[in-house]
Amino acid sequence: MDDVRERALDAAGKALARRALSRAALESRLAGVAPPEVCAAVVSDLERLGYVDDEALALALAEQRLASGWGPGRVEADLERLAVGEEAARAGVRAAEAGEEAAARALLASRAAAGRTPAQRLGLLGRRGFSAEAAESVLGVLE
Repeated sequence: MDDVRERALDAAGKALARRALSRAALESRLAGVAPPEVCAAVVSDLERLGYVDDEALALALAEQRLASGWGPGRVEADLERLAVGEEAARAGVRAAEAGEEAAARALLASRAAAGRTPAQRLGLLGRRGFSAEAAESVLGVLE
């Protein structure tokens, strides 16, 4: 059993060296290497040591998406795709919502929105995952 655990730890280390993964995503990756109970134990150990942290992953993703001109809708979709735990995903979406208006203003001030009509700007914000309320608030300030 120690061999199986070592293989799972090795696979987890290699996967986490490339990018942060959610608990569920890491367990899924390890499924081909070890039985489910070994995978769960390895991931629990890595979580306890701080190498796997769904909430930190969700908050970092929210910050990165906002800085890249994406809104909470995109953050929520990405967190779902990454299989982040429900509570952690809610924290990430809340963080994105808290910075939504500032990110929307920054997007509209960028070259991506230059020369666009108000309707086109509204469409841009919608496609980028910003809420209608944030878009209207920011567009109302800009006009």
